[in-house]
Amino acid sequence: MKIQPTSLIITLGISVLIAYGLYVFSENENKVLIGVGSAIISLTTLVAALGVSYNDGRVGANIRIVGMLFFSLGITSNIVFSTLHFPRPAYIVTNGILLLLFLLIANFIGKTKE
Repeated sequence: MKIQPTSLIITLGISVLIAYGLYVFSENENKVLIGVGSAIISLTTLVAALGVSYNDGRVGANIRIVGMLFFSLGITSNIVFSTLHFPRPAYIVTNGILLLLFLLIANFIGKTKE
């Protein structure tokens, strides 16, 4: 696995812009939570999908697919939460489970070559 600096900077920019957009779009009292949460989810998934290159092509392709799938799920989740009024624990638990599932699946995929 090797970090690609240009792709990493671009994914960082995309994640920050998504977080800012959801922060501005949200009309409830949890704006900051949505902004920070969407930044964490989008940055983690986009870095795994676009910001690094993998030694094994098949493992890399699978991690990229899973990364983009969880990126889509995370963005959808954050859009839904930004339009609804919700308790903070519901947001933290939902998006925390999404993020941890992504990390678990990516870890399992990465270890298949061993």
